[in-house]
Amino acid sequence: MKRIIAAVLALTVPSCSFVLTTGPGAVGNPPVAYPECTESMTWPIVDGIFAASMILSGIGILGSTRDESDTTEDGGTAGAISAVLMAGAFAAGAYVGYSRVSSCKEKREQFLTANPGGMRGGYGGGYNPQEPPVGTQGGFCTPQNQCGVGLVCAGMPDRTNRCMLAQPAAPAGPAVGTNGGPCTPQLTCNQGFVCAGMPDRTNKCMPLQPTAPAAPAVGTSGGACTAQLTCNPGLVCAGQADKTNKCMPEPTPGTHGGLCMTGNTCNQGFVCAGMPDRSNRCLPAQR
Repeated sequence: MKRIIAAVLALTVPSCSFVLTTGPGAVGNPPVAYPECTESMTWPIVDGIFAASMILSGIGILGSTRDESDTTEDGGTAGAISAVLMAGAFAAGAYVGYSRVSSCKEKREQFLTANPGGMRGGYGGGYNPQEPPVGTQGGFCTPQNQCGVGLVCAGMPDRTNRCMLAQPAAPAGPAVGTNGGPCTPQLTCNQGFVCAGMPDRTNKCMPLQPTAPAAPAVGTSGGACTAQLTCNPGLVCAGQADKTNKCMPEPTPGTHGGLCMTGNTCNQGFVCAGMPDRSNRCLPAQR
């Protein structure tokens, strides 16, 4: 019998739940701080399995020694009693562990209900009263990964999810085919714009450059003289400051540069002189 008691005591002391689980302790109702305790049922379940195994072992021992000698039967009875006592020790451990874990979960739920903004800092840390409320800027996201208005749930380098300010959407660019907008897939643009290649290797629609006015035709007013230095009727080929020859309106006869009048006469101050083109024109009189 002494051996039985010693064995039971030796197995009861290290029972998993007695050693490896902790309750919430006296934290108040509701708790004033986030309880640090065991919320996993692993060890109570392990103790329950051992308890069931010991009971089945005791039943097996009794059944195997029922028809044996008195000495064997006495030994089997002692073994069965030891198994039952060990089962009781493990069952007690399972009960204690279950009670501690259940109390831990209950107290934590009470704390979170009384403190909606109270969350554990990071993973497994203690409650931080400086922590922003859940769903607010810088605070943890809700269990559904949601945040308040204007905030988004973002992953952090420490692997937590926190609510951060939503980035303003980039302003929409010009529409396709309009000034500064992308060209169409056919590289066309709206009227008044042309598809042009950009330094960033994109194609954008840019305003058409105004067309330079066409130069006057050869022989017309303001246009170049012909190769024979002639112009259309009513015009005269005259040298310009840029050393070109252009057709200019014919001066009035008798005036400076104009044709001589009948009888090769000119207005006062001018004389009729022969020109390289075999015409006679009025030039200033030499004094």
